[in-house]
This record gives sequence, C-alpha cells and structure tokens, in this order.
Amino acid sequence: TWAEQVAFAQKLTKRDAAGNVTQWGIQIPSSGFPYWLFQGLSTQAGAILANAAGDKTDYANPAVVEALQYWVDLAQKHKVHPPGIVEWGTTPRDFFERKVAMMWTTTGNLTNVRTNAKFPFGVGLLPAGKRRFVSLIPGILFTLIAWLIGSTVFAAYIDHFSSYVTTYAGLASIMIAVVFLYIVSAIFILGGELNAAISRYLEARARVGG
Repeated sequence: TWAEQVAFAQKLTKRDAAGNVTQWGIQIPSSGFPYWLFQGLSTQAGAILANAAGDKTDYANPAVVEALQYWVDLAQKHKVHPPGIVEWGTTPRDFFERKVAMMWTTTGNLTNVRTNAKFPFGVGLLPAGKRRFVSLIPGILFTLIAWLIGSTVFAAYIDHFSSYVTTYAGLASIMIAVVFLYIVSAIFILGGELNAAISRYLEARARVGG
C-alpha cells in the first residue's frame, strides 16, 4: 500500500552523523516521462488522467490531486525522496551506486539493472492506493483457466482428430506450434480485454459516485 511504501522508505533512508542523506528510501523520476510514471499513482488513487479519445486530461480530479500530494509528501513531509526534479536518466545509476534503495522504473530498464546492479535486487508491483491489484484478478484467472482448458483440448485434438502429419509432413510440428501460439495469444488478449472492461466499469462507477 502507499502507507507501507512510506514505511519501507523511512527504514531504508540512511543519514550520516551530520544528518545528511547518504541513501534515499525511494526515488520516482519526474523528468523525461513524468506523465507516464505519474499514472502509476493517479490510477491507484482511482482516477484516469486522460479520456479514451486522448483529447482531454483531468488534472483537477481530486483523486489526481491526492496522488500528486502523496508524491510531493514523499520528499517534503516524509523526507524519504530527493527534493526537486529527479532525472529519469540518472535514477538507475543512483540505484546502482546505492544512493537510493527503491526506484520506480519501467520493465524496459530491467536488462540495464540486471547488468549493472552488483547486488541482489527484487521487482515488485506498484503499491496499492484506493485501487488494488484485485481489479486485475478476473483477467488473470480467466487467462489461467482458459489456457489450461485450451491446452488440454488442443492436445486431445492433436492426438485423436487432427491430420497435421498427413497434411504437412515434416512441417507438422511447426504448424502445431503456430496454431497453439495463436490460441494462447487469443486467450491472453481476451484476458486483457476483460480487465479493461472491468477498469472502464469501475471508472464510470467512480464518476457517478457509486
């Protein structure tokens, strides 16, 4: 949760004898891609920054204001986050040099982190605000169950009813893999669409106060 993130950051923030910070507890970049990362806070607060058409933003939404205040409080109130603008490009380096214990970054940065971090590290989900991970569970469960059922049915089909070997000869194994990947891809897309539909429903309900 947001509160737990603050608590962890307070424990991980280190200061020298003079009170100067030698390691920040958390760091969220605010340059380069601030809108992108800020959505991780605003969405958890229960708000959507931009509409589906992409032609309107909602920074006046109280939930968005709450999310921004939380971010500001990390530095000004809790003193666990660097003050001022935090550079996107230098945040990973700060992590490698142990100037920060927890950082927000993208999955695209993981290769860089794995290559340059000379210490064990972990990856976690973004902390929950008002909106929790539970909103993703329906799509995950659907995908898991559909994948298991689909794999079982497809295997039975291959064993008892198909004629891939007769039709494709030496290419049969390749064709089977292609068809299976097509089925799995469709299942993953449907799972994502289910979560998207739930997200739109929750957003609409929040806007009408329900």
